Amino acid sequence: MLINIGFLLYGIVVYWGICQLFTTYNRKCLSRDFFIQTKNKYIWLLLAGRYRGRHRIPQEDWYKLSIMGIGTYISLFPVLLFFICLIFDIKFTLYPNGYFAVAKTSIVILINIMDELLGSLFYKE
Repeated sequence: MLINIGFLLYGIVVYWGICQLFTTYNRKCLSRDFFIQTKNKYIWLLLAGRYRGRHRIPQEDWYKLSIMGIGTYISLFPVLLFFICLIFDIKFTLYPNGYFAVAKTSIVILINIMDELLGSLFYKE
């Protein structure tokens, strides 16, 4: 049971880390015009944060959340649920096996990476 709780915490931290990376606003992303601004510092720190990878976010971009990143939170949530159900041996009917969950996670991450790569080609600063 303790191992299951450890796997559960690991899955939640990985999910949060992936989503937080892509929710942090970046001027070099192709979707840089699509963002929402929050007034609450703690919500911004929880969902995005001050760093995108190893780069510190400039202060004028604080409190901005990327729409692509919010979409990542939403689209990867069923994958997190599948992982939790897999740990506790609960039947999860949305994904018949793990291949769909891995494919969906890969596609969502690749879309976000392509957004950043194409944006860095078009928006050089």
